Amino acid sequence: MRESLIHGRGLFSVGPIARDEIVAVKGGAIVDREELVALPDLRAAEIQVAEGLYITPTEPGDREGSMIFSNHSCDPNLGVLGQIVFVAMRDIASGEELTHDWAMTDDDEGAIDCRCGSARCRGRVTGQDWRRPELQERYRGYFSSYLARKMRTSAARAPQARAAAVAVRPARRDDRAFVLETARRLASFDLPAWRTPSEIVSGEVRTLDAFFRNPPPEASLLVAEADSAPLGFVFVETGRDYFHMREHAHIGILAVTGEAEGLGVGAALIRAAEEWGRKKGVTRITLNVFDGNRRARSLYERLGYFPETLRYTKGI
Repeated sequence: MRESLIHGRGLFSVGPIARDEIVAVKGGAIVDREELVALPDLRAAEIQVAEGLYITPTEPGDREGSMIFSNHSCDPNLGVLGQIVFVAMRDIASGEELTHDWAMTDDDEGAIDCRCGSARCRGRVTGQDWRRPELQERYRGYFSSYLARKMRTSAARAPQARAAAVAVRPARRDDRAFVLETARRLASFDLPAWRTPSEIVSGEVRTLDAFFRNPPPEASLLVAEADSAPLGFVFVETGRDYFHMREHAHIGILAVTGEAEGLGVGAALIRAAEEWGRKKGVTRITLNVFDGNRRARSLYERLGYFPETLRYTKGI
């Protein structure tokens, strides 16, 4: 391990490494997302190993022993075998820096500017790069098993979703279990330090549970489905503008299943919410989004939504 031209310290080979030879094994404890965000700042020491589960050091003193110090590169020489084992993707010469593409392991909302310097450098690396078709083809067989499974599921569902048009309908009472379970995905992004996943999910579940108990006339819960399989939901209601007091529609909650991501389900639900508002006679629709929820913000902006006010907060 020594200074890296990419970032900080890097891992370097001390001798030739053959293709598919095991190079490193990630260590640490298995925690869920709520436990992860409650840990001290360990500077990106975790790797996701399953839906909502991560392997990470849990104490600052454990970080050094848990890290493999493999920097990101858009032209890597390491890939993943299973969940935590890193192997050579090709023959590696003595003295080469050992790198992997974070697209092989990451599924989150993060994004950083890339400084790998390779001819294939993407310029900006995001936690959703694993979805890029050219990377899926290039790294086939070297993604973490968690991401490989998501790719297989998405590939299997995509033709079905395209063949069976996504339909949006009012929620029924028997949708309650699906809606509440899907709502648990609403904290899967970079939350502010003073928020916990459990309080985010609890707040949304409280609103949805109240709707199922006693649906108010000024609100609606809509469910997207294909071939009778539910894919997501949107909760929409009316409100009054603070400044001119005119009524408008407001998207309070929007969630889709992991398998439905990237299939246009979120956009279909938003269009249905807009149509609900038009039928109510309103001419404007609003929504709130956490600053760190980059995936949602990107979707809203593609659909023509613009930021208006910014809410600032401070502990006192």
